[in-house]
Amino acid sequence: MSTFKVTGIDNVSNALRALAKSVPEQAAQALNAVAEETMTEAKTRCPVDTGTLRRSGKVHEHAKPNRLRASLSFGTEYAVYVHERTDLRHKTGE
Repeated sequence: MSTFKVTGIDNVSNALRALAKSVPEQAAQALNAVAEETMTEAKTRCPVDTGTLRRSGKVHEHAKPNRLRASLSFGTEYAVYVHERTDLRHKTGE
């Protein structure tokens, strides 16, 4: 395994693009792993009243070697409200 250090958002972005071109399958696998880990973490932090919001969290689109993009969302009408209202306090979750 190789390691390297890159600083600055533009440099990081360029380095990731170059890396993805040289090892597209591994880049897709890594992005998918990060997407799943991100959703798992989001669900642990998700407020719970009935559990509907937490259960609605999904990774909808997984990366492929020729398309490095993933899509995550919570699928309720009130998900945005819960996300944006950081002043609200919940018995379970954030």
